[in-house]
Amino acid sequence: MDGEGRISPKETSEEYVSELYLTYGPKLVRMAHSMLHDFHRAEDAVQIVFTSAFRNRNKLANMEGKAVLGYLCTAVRRTVYNLERDNKKYRLADEWDDEENYFGTGDDSYIYESVTKDELVTEIAMLPPTYSEVMMMRFVHENTVDEICQLLEIDAALVRQRIHRGRILLRKIHDSRAI
Repeated sequence: MDGEGRISPKETSEEYVSELYLTYGPKLVRMAHSMLHDFHRAEDAVQIVFTSAFRNRNKLANMEGKAVLGYLCTAVRRTVYNLERDNKKYRLADEWDDEENYFGTGDDSYIYESVTKDELVTEIAMLPPTYSEVMMMRFVHENTVDEICQLLEIDAALVRQRIHRGRILLRKIHDSRAI
């Protein structure tokens, strides 16, 4: 890699980490950007890695040139994964607040408009028990996802999944009865 001969661990450890940043920083930002598709978050990931590298500068000083680059690349990759995992928690909470917007009700709105509540209850009762229980709570009793989670003592993601799969099955049942 370019600049390997220029970096010397014999310098003071602060200067060594600074040289590493000047040499490998842009490459690591490009690597993080290719994974995150966001330049600012990629820069944040590289800053986190070099903060960690500064704390562990004595270990880095004992490594050879390519080993240091390998260490930094691995650290960036793991940091990006951690950032994605942490961001996913918040992103999912924001996206799934209203599961109708996430899963879309435009496709099956004709079912709810053309079917009476009694017919809907009958069709929901035809679903397997795992789906019918959640669908009854959601569409007949009009409980929120959080309320269903508390009543059934299951995770919100599982409730959303059962609602989604129940809608698919309900659509199939409705279409087969309409024919």
